Amino acid sequence: MKRVTWIIALALFGCGPGGGNSDGGGGGGYLVFPDQSLWTHQPSIDVDSSGALHLGYTTSLAGGSGHPIRYAYCAGGCGNKTAWTVVELNDGAFGEGQVSVRLFDGKPRVLWFHEVTQAYFISICDGECTKLPSWTTTQVADTAKRPEADTHFAIDAAGKPAFVYLDSRIGREGIFFIRCTGNCNDRTQWTEVKLNVPAGADRFALAFDAQSRPRIVYRDPLANQIGYLQCDSSCTSTASFQGGTVLSSEAGHPALKLDKQGRPRLLHMSGNKLHLAWCDSNCTQANGWQRAPVGAPEGYGSAGFNLVLDASDRPRIAYSTANNGVGYSSCKDRCTSSDATWRHAVVETGPQLDQRAPMEVAQGCSTSSWMVGEGATLALDPNGNPRLIYEVRHQKGGSCLTATDAQYVRVAAFAEVP
Repeated sequence: MKRVTWIIALALFGCGPGGGNSDGGGGGGYLVFPDQSLWTHQPSIDVDSSGALHLGYTTSLAGGSGHPIRYAYCAGGCGNKTAWTVVELNDGAFGEGQVSVRLFDGKPRVLWFHEVTQAYFISICDGECTKLPSWTTTQVADTAKRPEADTHFAIDAAGKPAFVYLDSRIGREGIFFIRCTGNCNDRTQWTEVKLNVPAGADRFALAFDAQSRPRIVYRDPLANQIGYLQCDSSCTSTASFQGGTVLSSEAGHPALKLDKQGRPRLLHMSGNKLHLAWCDSNCTQANGWQRAPVGAPEGYGSAGFNLVLDASDRPRIAYSTANNGVGYSSCKDRCTSSDATWRHAVVETGPQLDQRAPMEVAQGCSTSSWMVGEGATLALDPNGNPRLIYEVRHQKGGSCLTATDAQYVRVAAFAEVP
């Protein structure tokens, strides 16, 4: 029988309401808006070996005149907004869709999409990354479909970035795997291959094993199935990728990680509940997979979820709740079984943020409230403590037309739940 424990948010951040931009108390936990100079959204987070935080996200200029892509860095004291340094990577261009940041040897690679040119760009830094001249930006793929979740981008064991993307242009319809094979600032040194997946397949995730071999999952919305593909050598042709549909799934964007032995662990929605699936052998066949619900209530994860594995290969999950909040789940024991022990925590809710960062009721309106939890993404610090980033939107309404009048990314940091 599954063992489930819920921990309320006050246990993560202390007993007081805390500050919108300060340490909330309780074991060094904090909640912070790292950048409120513009509307910010569609974030990603990674943590280096020193515990420093690296963020990537999209912003919105007034009147929709541009969507600059930004990178933010904090080495310590990150509960204070002044500890953050922000760099604008694309000079106000029209970035859009999910931004993804990954680290190699502590240096960031940021993948983003340009909504006007309909192309993917990668921004790479190997120097002093809080200074714009240390960055290079290269267009690496053309497509007509922007990314939707922070699961499609990964870096192999040699430090070479790769991603999976969907193209909907006539004559190019399908899912493609693209990978840097040399100088990643040279578009000609990126190679791509079209994957053999069902027509209409979308919502994909990518991971590499320790030998830099790619593993990919996708969702087939027409058949309500999740597919799994793997390539073990010469991954430059369609035939190199073997696999097919392995699990049923009615909704959601699957998230994939590999354990230290290269075995896939897959988070997905089934029956409107979050499930963890695992495979230890024969993973290209449906009979190689098993799964179990993680114990979160129905509807949790419906607005997004993310998966990482800790140093012991135990899954950690961030997700939207079904009642205006963001949650965190941590498996403690027997994680690849129906008898897993999970701990669950509510990280923050809209009513809590209303108290921590209240906004005045707009003129002509009668209500003012925060909506919390979309786009939750997760990383762990060197000690295995969670660092989450997610979107919050402020809405005015009541006696006026309901509308969003502020939108920001928010970072939550706290000690691993016991």
